[in-house]
Parts: sequence; C-alpha cells; structure tokens
Amino acid sequence: RDEIFSGWTDVPLSDKGEDQARKAGQVMREKQLAFDKIYISYLSRTYRTAQLALEQLPQGWDPSIVERSWRLNERFYGAFTGHNKRKIAQELGPDKFAAAVRDPPPLDASNMYWPGNDPKYAHLAKSELPFKESFEDTMRRVA
Repeated sequence: RDEIFSGWTDVPLSDKGEDQARKAGQVMREKQLAFDKIYISYLSRTYRTAQLALEQLPQGWDPSIVERSWRLNERFYGAFTGHNKRKIAQELGPDKFAAAVRDPPPLDASNMYWPGNDPKYAHLAKSELPFKESFEDTMRRVA
C-alpha cells in the first residue's frame, strides 16, 4: 500500500500506521495531553489513527468528540490515484516525476477513483470535487 498513490481512496490504515498511531498516543500521554474535540477527514484510516492514539490516553477513546470534514482529506492525486509510485517515477524520470507529483494530471468523471463516484461525497456539489489537486489546491481546500 505504501507504494500506491491513494489520496482520497479509502484504504485501511497499514500495520506501520497503526504502530505509529499508538506511539503518538504514548507521546501525548507522556505530555499529559487531553482532547475535547478531534478533527479528522472522511477517510477511515484517520478515524482509526485517532482511535488508536486516544486509547493510549487516560481519557480513552470517545467517538463523540470526533468531527469529520472532507476538507481534511489527503491530497487528491488525479490520474495517478491507484498507480504505483515507483513505476510512474521510472516512466517519467526524476525531474518530470517531481513536477507531476506537485501538480498531477486530472482523471475524468468516469474514473472509479473520482470522488463524485463515491457515495461519501454525494452531499457535495460536483463542482467542489477535484479531478486532481496540486499542493496549492490542497492548501486552499484545507485552509
């Protein structure tokens, strides 16, 4: 999974990600942090990360403090979504790959990875859903 552009694709949290979430929770416990609100994206891996981290704290996991926003989703990689990062890097070469990752090619609305084809985003106007996102596009969406 680590070698695939996933972006808005709802892939589960990896074993490594689960370990990292638990360790983050342990650090937060050592710092004596507590939370009354947690903001996450629509992606299930962010929910799982929050759950594993908060389970390490004295307050424990409380799903009632979670607020989801699609605007917190990872960057949408357009036509790269679902493809192997190394393979695309080999095809494009290092310079073109770096530029393409900063501003990937769009996919079209018939592509299974376009968010407009995912019921999670049915409540949004189609004009709000990206066909690709540059770093700058993502910054504008999240800000």
